[in-house]
Amino acid sequence: MPSTQTRRAAKAALAVLSVAIVLYSLIIIQQVLLGILVGVVPWILYLFLRLLWALERIATAMEQRAEVDRRQARPPVGEDSHTGEHQRPRSDAGEEASSRSE
Repeated sequence: MPSTQTRRAAKAALAVLSVAIVLYSLIIIQQVLLGILVGVVPWILYLFLRLLWALERIATAMEQRAEVDRRQARPPVGEDSHTGEHQRPRSDAGEEASSRSE
């Protein structure tokens, strides 16, 4: 993997090249569209790809976090999966029906 300094140098060189292309197309050739296509569109595509990579990293992190939460919510292997049911409060409808029958 390239180091951070190498990446910065490459980005700076590409930025200078892009500015030179845009200025050349505006001043010498006098065609605005050519400068935009050659000098600006690649940067827009690069930023779009960076956005996609960031969204992919966010989605991966959320999936990993959900998996950890799912593992923590499961009871250990040796225990009964219905352990918490006896602790649930009874519904009022069941108590009313039993009191009416008396």
